[in-house]
Amino acid sequence: MPPALQEITSPLLCWVFLLLCSNSSAGLVRLCRLLLFSLVKIPYNLCGANYRKAMQANKQIDNEALREIRNNTDWKRLFDVLNLEKDPKKSTENDWWAKSPFTEETKPSFHINDNGFYCFSTKEKGGPIELVQAYFRHRMGQTINCYEAGRWLLENNVSSLSGSEDRSEEKKIAAQIEHLKEKIEETKLENKPIRQNLVPVLTQLGEHPEFVRRGISEKTCKYLGCGYLENAKGEMKDRIIFQVRGVQVQNNGDLSPVILTHVGRATNEEQEAVGGKWKPYKGFIKTLEVYNIDKALLDPEAIDQAVKSGKILIVEGCFDVAKLVEAGIKNVIATFGSYLAEEQIPRLKLIKEMLGDVSFLVWYDHDKAGSEGQEKALELLKTQELSASGFDWDISFPSAKRGSVKIPASIKDACEFSVEQLKWLRENKII
Repeated sequence: MPPALQEITSPLLCWVFLLLCSNSSAGLVRLCRLLLFSLVKIPYNLCGANYRKAMQANKQIDNEALREIRNNTDWKRLFDVLNLEKDPKKSTENDWWAKSPFTEETKPSFHINDNGFYCFSTKEKGGPIELVQAYFRHRMGQTINCYEAGRWLLENNVSSLSGSEDRSEEKKIAAQIEHLKEKIEETKLENKPIRQNLVPVLTQLGEHPEFVRRGISEKTCKYLGCGYLENAKGEMKDRIIFQVRGVQVQNNGDLSPVILTHVGRATNEEQEAVGGKWKPYKGFIKTLEVYNIDKALLDPEAIDQAVKSGKILIVEGCFDVAKLVEAGIKNVIATFGSYLAEEQIPRLKLIKEMLGDVSFLVWYDHDKAGSEGQEKALELLKTQELSASGFDWDISFPSAKRGSVKIPASIKDACEFSVEQLKWLRENKII
C-alpha cells in the first residue's frame, strides 16, 4: 500500500504508542488530547467532556499573553473551527452571518467580524474570548474562565503568541507530539463509503438551465456523475447533484473508486435560504476530501495529461471541474471552496506518489476570498514540500492586433471561461 494512502486509512495504533511514551496519567491525558487536537483539527471540546481538568494540567497564561491572544485571533478561522456555516445571503466579505451556535434557531441570527460577535438569539456579544466561553456554556454545559478560553484559541490554531516567556513544558509536549507524528501512522477522521448511488436517477444531464448556462454537456455529466434530482423525497430534491467519490485499496493492491457522498447545488433562492447553496449528506466532512480524485488517479486520459503537463490543477468547486472536463482537461481536482485544509494534504501526497513528479497549480476564484485562499494554500503546500504555483489572474497575453490582452474582469472563476479559452490556456501551457 502506498505510504501516502496509509495516511488516509491508518489504524489507531498511535494510542498504543502514547501509552508507552507517557510516564503519568496526567501526561497521558495531555498528550492524547493535544495529539488528537493537532492531527484531526476539531474543536477541543469534542475531545472529551471534562475540559477544565485537562486545562489545569497546563501552565496558565497571564494577562499580557491573554491580551496578545485576543489581538491575534483570526475570527474567520474561529468561525470555521466552531463548524459554523456562513449564510451566503446575509454575509459580506468582512462580516459573516450564521445560525446561532448557542440555540437551535433555523435562521441566521449570529454574526462576527473584526470588532467581535453578536447573537440576536441570546443577546450575547463580545470578542473571541467571550465567544469561546459562551460556546462552552451553551453547547457543553461547562463554565470556563478567560484564561482557559485563551488556551483553547491557541490549541485550535485560531490565535498565536509571540512572547518570549518560558514555556518549556509546552515545548516539551509539542516536541513529543512531533516525534509521535514521525513514528506512527497519522490518525484522522474519515468519510466512510456509502451504498446509496443517485447517479442512475439523475435527469436533465446537460439540459438543466444550470448546465446550459455554464456550457456543461451530457457527456461531461455522465463522466463526472452529476445531474438534476427530481421526483424524489428528502433534502436533495430539485438540486443539481454531484457524486463525490474517493479511492480505496483493494486486496490486490489496486485502487478502486468508492462513493463518499452526494452534494446538492441549490437551483433557487428558497432552497439556498433553507439548506445553503451547497448541501452534502449529513456527516460528510469536506475538509478531508478533494473532488474528482478518483478520475485523477484512475482515468488513463487524466493520468496522461498530468504526466505530460507535469501538473494537477486545484480549483474551488465542482462546476469548475466540470467546465475544465468539458474542455477536455481532466487532470483537475477541487477543494470544495477557497480553502485547502491540512487534512486534505494526504490526498495530494497520494496523487503525487501515484503520478510521479507532478506539481500543483492552485487556481482559485478571482475575488478576495479566492486570492487569500490561494496564497494560504501555496504556503501550506510549501510547508509540506509539495511543488506548487498559483494561477496569475493578471497575466497578459500578446496579441498581434491589440498588443496585449488580459483576462476580462467579468470572468471570476474557471467555470466562466469558454471552452475555447480553456483549450487555448492548455495549448499555451498556462494551465
